[in-house]
Amino acid sequence: MWTTMLVWTAAVVLLPTPRAVNASGVFELRLKSFVNEFGKDNLGKCCSGSASKTGECSGVCKTRFRVCLKQYQVKIDTTSPCTYGDVVTPILGENRINLSTNVALPSFTNPIRFPFEFTWPVTDVLHANVQHLWAHVNPLVSVLVRF
Repeated sequence: MWTTMLVWTAAVVLLPTPRAVNASGVFELRLKSFVNEFGKDNLGKCCSGSASKTGECSGVCKTRFRVCLKQYQVKIDTTSPCTYGDVVTPILGENRINLSTNVALPSFTNPIRFPFEFTWPVTDVLHANVQHLWAHVNPLVSVLVRF
């Protein structure tokens, strides 16, 4: 009888009890540098100024980034919402941008952070757009990073 009671007591004490499990984390993207060698937009036109015979533009582009975190897509739809969030940076510079750790820019935090409160899917895509701004035009250059 004592043996049976001991087994039942041990079973009740040692059996795992159900617990609520929560998942959370932060996806970070650190921007290091960006070079637009010829000062052109994604259509191959000068952001400002005119093109020389070598193809280099006399003016500069004003560059900012839009980072969109979304689920994997074979063909990226830039018009659909960003599933896990998006961040648009302020204008960070012109044709050459250095974002090393000792460079401080107002209203910009590097790395860009995407906090999440769910189990992270294994195969997703980060879609980043580089935006060159001048006058009233906002062409996009797309950069795709798969992981």
